[in-house]
Amino acid sequence: MKIIKPHFKIEQCPSYEEALRVVESCARTCYKSESKSGDNTAESLIRNCIKRKHESVIEHCVVSVRFIMSRGVTHELVRSRLASYCLSGDTVIKSIANKQWTIERLYEMQEDRRTSGIIKRIQARSVNGDGIIVPNKIKRIIDSGLQEVFCLTTESGRSIKATAKHKFLTPDGFRQLGELCVGQFVISNGVPAIENKKWIIEHYITQNKTRKAVAKLAGVSETALYKAFLKFGIKKPWSNRPNRKPGHGKKGMFSDEQRKKMSEGARGSKNNAWQPDATKLSESGARTRINRAIIKSFCECCGKTDCRLENHHIDKNPKNISLDNIKTLCVLCHKAFHKIGTLTIIPDRIISIVRVGMEHTYDIEMVDEPHNFVANGIVVHNSQESTRFVCYGGKDMEFIQPYWISDAIAEALFDGKKSRMIEVSSELAQAQRWLLAMTISEQAYNELLKGGLPPQAARGVLPNDLKTEIVMTANLRQLRWMIQLRSDISVAGKPHPDIAHLFNGLLLEMKERLPVFFEDLQLPQQPSA
Repeated sequence: MKIIKPHFKIEQCPSYEEALRVVESCARTCYKSESKSGDNTAESLIRNCIKRKHESVIEHCVVSVRFIMSRGVTHELVRSRLASYCLSGDTVIKSIANKQWTIERLYEMQEDRRTSGIIKRIQARSVNGDGIIVPNKIKRIIDSGLQEVFCLTTESGRSIKATAKHKFLTPDGFRQLGELCVGQFVISNGVPAIENKKWIIEHYITQNKTRKAVAKLAGVSETALYKAFLKFGIKKPWSNRPNRKPGHGKKGMFSDEQRKKMSEGARGSKNNAWQPDATKLSESGARTRINRAIIKSFCECCGKTDCRLENHHIDKNPKNISLDNIKTLCVLCHKAFHKIGTLTIIPDRIISIVRVGMEHTYDIEMVDEPHNFVANGIVVHNSQESTRFVCYGGKDMEFIQPYWISDAIAEALFDGKKSRMIEVSSELAQAQRWLLAMTISEQAYNELLKGGLPPQAARGVLPNDLKTEIVMTANLRQLRWMIQLRSDISVAGKPHPDIAHLFNGLLLEMKERLPVFFEDLQLPQQPSA
């Protein structure tokens, strides 16, 4: 066990000269006063803008801060979170009903009084612990300002632009984009819903929806859904119509030897329709030719071996039958590569991560667990460390020293120097009770892991004072407002003492780095000892 103090670290901040240059340029453009720009005009212009509450001009500078704090206190930050997700404005968000909007369009709808009510009714897509797409409501869209973004592209053709600290769901849990590399996998939204037995049972039996409603939700016909019922053994009233099967003729007309001989007699140049030049083949002819080629004995996406395998054209051009363009996939993964908007998930290999440059970015805050959403067909999350996907077993847990435990008490508590604590014995007793609770929680968590529980189940015994990290990215206008909310300036009631301590320090830090932007914010004078 380790006990540490809450603290913060500036991850990204423009230089003072760069911030002055960018904001003055934006302000001069707004006021059409470019001719008045000079060597020492930026500070006075920015000071006047802030004084007149025209703070939109300072939104073009962005700061990222990493907070190391107790998990309980992070919720003070998350409730008024102004930035965690950082996705470009053209990122597409789809609803369960397959309607779609860009994040930028959702933000515009939110800011317009005539359409703001629509946002709360949108059933966006989240992924639950079973890997099933579930509906989740959007709480709000936040403008995160101008930031550097990178474009991640996957093998299935999906792509998304995000900042380096934005988290993506991988087979090993959520990881930041900056930690990912080509060849690794992210989780994409794509397997047809009718191939997922849990999804069908959830909607058709648990939620008691009609077959017509489930078929519409899955984007298939009722006939296709009925075949899925038969495949998974989901009991439904039998139809009077026979289950038609492809093909013709009577079963057993030819022996296995005869069929093999007929097949060999029609292969390659022995076939009258043979074309040496594959580019002259029809699409069906090209597919037939490559399907006769030798394929691998396993799915190159999910690794399955005991299933039907098919050849997939990477560039989705069926006439390109070059071996470099062919990938062996199981039926589910093959369908997923061709259907982006369906309702379950697949592992998707990253083929490139390219720096795009500076773009306007936005954040989405979801209402309920799970706090993730599907963007451009890829599952993404916020920047907070999750006890669900982080395993603390086998290492010392770190707990945050609460504000009410002074350094003197902590020294006596952890170093055994109790002789100095005679006058504050009651405070020491309280601290000892706290330390005992942390110790019991750590032991219980490790015992649950040893008993076979996964981290997402064992985390139930972890306390609020467990150390966690969260990265907040905000433009200067948003950061000023956060400081006024969460520091001792306190424009909206008294903040939690632990978070006030952090934001007091953050204000002093920003005054040193970007003085003109924060000089009007003053902490109250502390009473003299």
